[in-house]
Amino acid sequence: MPVAEADPAKLMPIEQAWIAAAAEPRKREYAAVRELARALLSEFGQAPQPIPSLPSRAPLFPPGFVGSLSHGADRALAVMARERDLLSIGCDIEPREPLPIGVAGHVLRPSERAALRDFPAWFDRLVFCAKEAAFKAQHQLSGAFPEFHEIAITFDGKGIELLAELCVDAGPLPCGTRFAGTAFIAESWIATFVWRCA
Repeated sequence: MPVAEADPAKLMPIEQAWIAAAAEPRKREYAAVRELARALLSEFGQAPQPIPSLPSRAPLFPPGFVGSLSHGADRALAVMARERDLLSIGCDIEPREPLPIGVAGHVLRPSERAALRDFPAWFDRLVFCAKEAAFKAQHQLSGAFPEFHEIAITFDGKGIELLAELCVDAGPLPCGTRFAGTAFIAESWIATFVWRCA
């Protein structure tokens, strides 16, 4: 969803209170992802309801659902599932362009940097995008904050299907815990979805 189409005035009171002090662009991003989330709830037969933010800034979904929200400067993304189907799910959306100089060295593992030799330059951003989605998916279960270099991402040969693996213990999740995932690649942006099955 284009962020420019969102209307912050449509936010519910608890959401408006959370974002009241933010700048207008941030309010529009916040509104865009919640508009998408309510549309997904509607598809599950749920009445419109708030998606407030936790102190960690993670969204709080209604009981019985797991979900994730992401936005960039111009595009928003939301994903949701019933808890009986998935234990957790994370998503991220990023521009289809290489990471800023110096960032890859902080977030990519040596094995990931080596694998990137076989892919276009912007694939470092795709790995980063997958790590962000994986972080969200694991955080829903662990409450932990592992560094991005402590999450390993492996793509298939086409850069579409992926596997995310914790390289450290994260709360109750032991080192080696794995999450499945997939990527969606558009002309100017990329999105990743990472989940752990029930």
